[in-house]
Amino acid sequence: MFQLNAFINFEDNDLRSDQWASVRSACRDTLFVRRLQDIDASLASTVDSIVVKIGTKLDPNAMDRLPRLRCIFIFGTDTSGVSREYTASHGILVYNLEDYSTNGVAEFQIACILAQVRDLHQARANAALGEYSESLLRLTDRLASSMGSICAIRPTFWKERIHFHQR
Repeated sequence: MFQLNAFINFEDNDLRSDQWASVRSACRDTLFVRRLQDIDASLASTVDSIVVKIGTKLDPNAMDRLPRLRCIFIFGTDTSGVSREYTASHGILVYNLEDYSTNGVAEFQIACILAQVRDLHQARANAALGEYSESLLRLTDRLASSMGSICAIRPTFWKERIHFHQR
């Protein structure tokens, strides 16, 4: 069990109630700060884990103020904001939290594909000019139905299979 879990740049509504329950069961107390550097000196010696959002940069100099730091949990898949050299040399474990954005990543990829196939950037530009051409819509409908068929069979143009699983 952790003594003090510091949440960096989090709000109360950033996690679901079941996620907060999980956090509370794993640590005695929680601390919320905007930046790692904002942890009060009187508490710095008791922080043994921190939780950050994806894209948060952790300054190794600020981590030096946390002598008991054992774990860093990242809500996301990107660990580039954490120095691998620093954490390895100090025995600090870095984790991506389970189930974070499981559906969101797949939904985002599908949205990107549809935006490309439907040429949404051009459609938005045309709409701003008051141009609503049905011939353009018919063309993208045909492309989308072909794209859908290709994806349903096997997306060989990506040279990989698409794997999506929802629990």
